Amino acid sequence: MLLSSDLDSLVPKETKVFTQRLPNVLYLSLTDHLENLTKLSFPWSCTLASFQGWLHSFVAHQMHHCFQIQEILVIIFEFVVSNVENNKATLDRQSIVALLKTCRTFNGPAVQILWRELYTPVPLLLTMPDDLLELEKIDKEKYSYFGRPRTLTFKRDVVPSDWERFDVYAPFVKKLGVMGRNERLLVSYTVVDDNVCRALEQRKSVLLPALTSITSATNDLAYIGLFLTPLVLRLKLTMRSRQLELLTSLAADIPFRAPMLKILHLTESHTWKEEEITLFGPALHQLLANLDLEELDCEWFPLPGETAQVLFGMPSLRVVNIRRALPGLVQDLQSNPLKQPQLTEFKLSTDVLGSDGLAELVPLLLPSKLIVFSVTSSITISISAEENITDFILAIAAHCSPTTFTDLTFEPNPKGGQQDQVPELGPTAVTFAMLRPLLPFCNLRELRLNAQPLDFADDEVKQMAMAWPRLEGLYFDTSYGHPSPRPSLKSLLWLAAYCKRLVSLEFEFSEFPGDSGEASPEEMALAVDHNLKFLSVGASMIENPARVAGFLNCVFPNLALLMSTDLRPIDGQDLHPNNERWKEVQAQIQRVD
Repeated sequence: MLLSSDLDSLVPKETKVFTQRLPNVLYLSLTDHLENLTKLSFPWSCTLASFQGWLHSFVAHQMHHCFQIQEILVIIFEFVVSNVENNKATLDRQSIVALLKTCRTFNGPAVQILWRELYTPVPLLLTMPDDLLELEKIDKEKYSYFGRPRTLTFKRDVVPSDWERFDVYAPFVKKLGVMGRNERLLVSYTVVDDNVCRALEQRKSVLLPALTSITSATNDLAYIGLFLTPLVLRLKLTMRSRQLELLTSLAADIPFRAPMLKILHLTESHTWKEEEITLFGPALHQLLANLDLEELDCEWFPLPGETAQVLFGMPSLRVVNIRRALPGLVQDLQSNPLKQPQLTEFKLSTDVLGSDGLAELVPLLLPSKLIVFSVTSSITISISAEENITDFILAIAAHCSPTTFTDLTFEPNPKGGQQDQVPELGPTAVTFAMLRPLLPFCNLRELRLNAQPLDFADDEVKQMAMAWPRLEGLYFDTSYGHPSPRPSLKSLLWLAAYCKRLVSLEFEFSEFPGDSGEASPEEMALAVDHNLKFLSVGASMIENPARVAGFLNCVFPNLALLMSTDLRPIDGQDLHPNNERWKEVQAQIQRVD
């Protein structure tokens, strides 16, 4: 059974997160959650009154038999711990503690949930004897996110009996480095010193025998290798170049300590210098050469050709997010082709995206199982001719499955770097003929063509919307302020009518009626309570702000954010009149929290 004194170890005592409710809440600890509990979908009829009846019998030590079924308790506790307020999920650990203190039957599942995810090993260490621990005191008035972390140390030598409570709870920990929103500050403020690390190293038994996932922050990288076991399947490392020696050592240990690792995320904390990337390159190559991953996320580190070939040679590989020069990657896959279709997600970041190569890359990926395809560049792009974009889309249509494929991103220069193109020509517009091959992809959920404006008639927008009923995000270029975009205001109506799941849209249009004329009342009625949250209209030209605002409020009543792009002032004017019109529209849009 979990001791009351052990509850305080889950977070430092100053936070008092888990000890606000005491054992005398025998009855109130459950009645606090009656309304939430009765919302669960149980295989029997469960009303508030009947639940209160069970609770009264429980207080009389005659618990209803359903609460003795562990599976039911786990469902209830999972619901309670995942608290959602204002569309934000938080971990409600205090309520689980209140349930835990209610009776022995609740102790088992409550302990499992409380200990399964820890942001650091510190809560476990705090269960050790008080005469062993010394936790640095902090000045609450100076307590801030960017302050110096406090330190946990051992005041004396560790003896075997000191580990008794640690070993009781260690088998429950499955995820290490997982933070709730109310715990985020604590990560930077409790670290262990060298004495604790040495004590952990000297233990002969596995520290966390059930651990399957590790997310490492920078201040715990020094001892994260101590918790690697053959059961660890997921590892996320935040990498800083100043820790290059530690990272190199850890990369060598991972294949031996966690040989079954399947998911590896390597995140850059600060920009690495070229020489630092060169120094770490061999260690990364050796790490990947000794693993068979299902997923690699390393979009910031430029992979050499040999390392990329090792990666694509993994039999279990399914999800890839890497940085590699496009021509080099094409050569890699031509030299060492994939043996069978296996990739489900492919995301490529490249410094230089030329006008060709994409159409050649698609078939080399054997993408019949592909769900997500994304290509982005960060430094320079060359002008993309219409035929090159068309060839790329045709390759996607020819080699990907219309029923499986859901996400397509072609986003040159997403971070606003240098663009190698002729400004007066502008980007290549996407026409209906170019996108027509993708219309059979009925499960398409997101389409990002951020570098290309849309050149569609209203009826063509309607056909597109009808073809993609599951669309959730649609993004075209809105940065140039194209003087005569073909889509009119009415084209938004078709997206609202046929793409009911659309929540985010970047789309430039003209207020004036298009080829299909004004929207009739019957057509306006097709858009009912649409849930679009974000709309970026770029520099769409409008004349009547009240009319546009009324249309948007009718078609997208739940719109939370409307963004527009300011145009340069006309000669002799301080502000472009279109900018002011959009400010009027924004002021009239109904805001939804």
